[in-house]
Amino acid sequence: MTAGSAAGQAACLGRPLVWVGELGSTNDLARMLVAAGSQEGAVVVADRQTRGRGRQGRVWASPAGGLWCSVILYPSADSPQGLLSLAVAVAVAETVEQFVAEPAGIRWPNDVEIAGRKVAGILIEATGAAVVVGVGINVGVELQAMPPDVAVRAGSLHLIAGRPIERRAVLEALLARLADRYAAWAAGGNAVVNAWGSRDLLRGKPVTVVHSDPAVEGVAEGIDQEGALRIRTASGAIRQVVAGDVSNHSFS
Repeated sequence: MTAGSAAGQAACLGRPLVWVGELGSTNDLARMLVAAGSQEGAVVVADRQTRGRGRQGRVWASPAGGLWCSVILYPSADSPQGLLSLAVAVAVAETVEQFVAEPAGIRWPNDVEIAGRKVAGILIEATGAAVVVGVGINVGVELQAMPPDVAVRAGSLHLIAGRPIERRAVLEALLARLADRYAAWAAGGNAVVNAWGSRDLLRGKPVTVVHSDPAVEGVAEGIDQEGALRIRTASGAIRQVVAGDVSNHSFS
């Protein structure tokens, strides 16, 4: 499948499906598949990752019990590129809510949380005409298997739900929601902005954005039509932030 032919091809997500026991990074293998000519919708899943990574080059703890996967997409260059990660975050939030009895919120740009604990993260990487969408969901991860600094703010679906949850069922739900949100994203950005905004965990809260130059402080005012975080500074001016890490009083 070529670039620009993605929208509406919901049934293609997950074909082919490559599921391995242990892998350095599902994103890395997906990038190799792109180089080999893999079609849109191909998915790589690993039971464990030994070199999983998150945003800003961080290590992503990927022990047994999680759903660690990457989806290959060929988005149209005409689609709102800055909103793709937000569309994926909405799809992930909608997915995890199918398995627990609590609502999922999103911390800009795409960390998915339930009851103040991070249950999923997203890393999107471009490679040629393709985009590799990496998603990590703590489905049945035991928190003691994670580094202590990660475990203190992490959540796992089976602990929240109080019952075992099948990773394959979560994968199937994720691919269905991702297909829908991907098609909506390709059709324009308004639906993504509205859906993401209804799950915004930062709106109205005092925040500091680090890894921007200089750091930006103020009150989060949602996102704009390009997916940038809007921050009202002490002067009353609105600053748009397109990248960085956000801290606020409820999360550190």
